[in-house]
Amino acid sequence: MSAFLAAAATLAEALAGLEGCWSGNLAYRDYRSDGMAEIPMRSCVEAADDGSYIADNSAYTDPGFLVYIHGVTQVVEDGAVVREAMFRDGGMDVREKTVDSFEETEDGFTLVLLHEGDDADAAADIKETLSVSGAVLIREKAVRPVGSDAAYDFRNRVSLTREDETQQSSTASGPADD
Repeated sequence: MSAFLAAAATLAEALAGLEGCWSGNLAYRDYRSDGMAEIPMRSCVEAADDGSYIADNSAYTDPGFLVYIHGVTQVVEDGAVVREAMFRDGGMDVREKTVDSFEETEDGFTLVLLHEGDDADAAADIKETLSVSGAVLIREKAVRPVGSDAAYDFRNRVSLTREDETQQSSTASGPADD
């Protein structure tokens, strides 16, 4: 068993292990130019004392303005479903995502979630893969038309590194300064 998961017998405990601040980049496919864009991002995660949920505050610089996203994630139905509420720009989005797989790795874990949602103003099947390896967190999102058997197409990737304690604060104050 990995050192990361030695104390994490459940998915909820593994997610609670993400507590702390992370910084790096958000890379995404820009549909207008059909090219790749990359912007700085910072996320701070706090776990509830009772382990029932994690909350994260993320910030990134979308060209021209700072974007804040606040989320709450809860594992339900004995680990078969992850419920997420995301707050951004005065709006709220609540999703239940099916746990397709959750596997330990040498020094972390990989979690695959499936759900329906929207992408570029069209209904989509969405596949999210969260991989944690030591102090590196990568979350990839891929999409395809709802009900399609086609391969998923890349949409975005968050690549973050855990900050040491001298860099951390209790909330995401904005992208890390380099």
